[in-house]
Amino acid sequence: IVVSTPWLTERHGYDPTWLRRAAAARGFDVALALAGRTDASGGEATNRDLSRRRVDAVRAALAPLGVATVDGVEALSSTRPLPAADPAERARLNRSVSFGIEARPNHRDP
Repeated sequence: IVVSTPWLTERHGYDPTWLRRAAAARGFDVALALAGRTDASGGEATNRDLSRRRVDAVRAALAPLGVATVDGVEALSSTRPLPAADPAERARLNRSVSFGIEARPNHRDP
């Protein structure tokens, strides 16, 4: 994954801190929960390792941008595939990392 913050900011008006600032104003911290997937080829142990490596690569790419990620890895491998009608499309979709946004009370003293 390659994401250029200046490119996003200049071309799309993207502010990488807006969500964090909005959550903090309401007493929350936000972080991305990452989940790695693989296609069905390969053994389960191999796929689980590949899922972890995909998540680690995405986490490493996001860190310099100041994007917090949830500790731990959800390595789904091929156990919970994303649906697609065509097998080739399903395989392509599941060679991926998905994310969810988690908001947690920050419990900091004012």
